[in-house]
Amino acid sequence: MRRKGKTILIAIRTSKQAAKDAIKAWKRAESNQPIELPVDRIYFPSEDLLFKTLSTKRRELLRSLRQSGASSIKRLAEMLDRDYKNVHSDVKLLAKIGLVNFDKENKAFVPWDNIALEIALAA
Repeated sequence: MRRKGKTILIAIRTSKQAAKDAIKAWKRAESNQPIELPVDRIYFPSEDLLFKTLSTKRRELLRSLRQSGASSIKRLAEMLDRDYKNVHSDVKLLAKIGLVNFDKENKAFVPWDNIALEIALAA
């Protein structure tokens, strides 16, 4: 199922697997093969860390911020009816991993329309 808009892939990979993916992408580029989509990716070393990082509250924050557009953290905290300090911490963490960006006015925004999650069920 193909979704429209800008998509980022989030997956579980060891550093060794992530390096193999990078080499594979490099070789595809060298041989002028089309790039694999989505191009933008974030890898986590474990399911536990992935789900801890993308908690229910943080996913709710991402959805709300994407739907409302660029917003100050104060306004976002008000929209979510959450404590400013906790929203601030969540936005900073999500920005650190690349799911949230800031515009020229230092308002937070989500540049993605979709997050594709990949979890291997077999090794």
